[in-house]
Amino acid sequence: MNQQIIEQFLGMGDGAIFSVGDMFLGMSVTTILNLIIAKSYKDTHSGPNYSKTFLTSLFIMSISTSIVMMIIGSNIARAFSLIGALSIIRFRTAVKDPRDTAYLFAGVVTGMGCGTGFYLPAIVLTLFLCTFLYVYDRFEFSLKKNLTSIIKLNMQTGVDPSEHLKPFKNLSIINKITDYSNSSITYVYSFSPANNDSFDSIEDQLGAISGVNQVSIYQADQHAPF
Repeated sequence: MNQQIIEQFLGMGDGAIFSVGDMFLGMSVTTILNLIIAKSYKDTHSGPNYSKTFLTSLFIMSISTSIVMMIIGSNIARAFSLIGALSIIRFRTAVKDPRDTAYLFAGVVTGMGCGTGFYLPAIVLTLFLCTFLYVYDRFEFSLKKNLTSIIKLNMQTGVDPSEHLKPFKNLSIINKITDYSNSSITYVYSFSPANNDSFDSIEDQLGAISGVNQVSIYQADQHAPF
């Protein structure tokens, strides 16, 4: 009698829709698949925002999702009650990189597949997605050449740089800042370099202009998610 009460309390009686073995199998397969996803993320990540805590979150969310899907099963009422309970959670940390959100979604999907017993779709998704990401990163398909850069020229007042800048094509002024205390003017330009343009040579040419105090060139970082 006591055993029946304990089994009923744990939800593992005769009418149970899953067993302890099912839970460990679902969580184990989810963990293995997310180890592959995490390895793909670590190998293909670029930019300054890499965080090992994100990978920890990936495992926690995916493994938890596998159990959530088991709890829900095919019970619609249970699904709605869990949605209401999970809506209490508030995520205060902003995800800067959309790629991180995509990885979290992939981890949750694998957890859903393993939690509902659909192991094959979860395995195929993981293998296909990680293979695609490795190839995508290897050939740098998304990188764009000759991105628009920002050039700042700090010059002495009374000097007009427009005559000296005629040889530079695709150069347009964005802003002009006058510093009366130092008797200088800062010109801000947007510049789209050609294929054969070197920023070192451009910097040397601009620095040779009479009256130039300082030259600053800002190049876009395609790997940075900001």
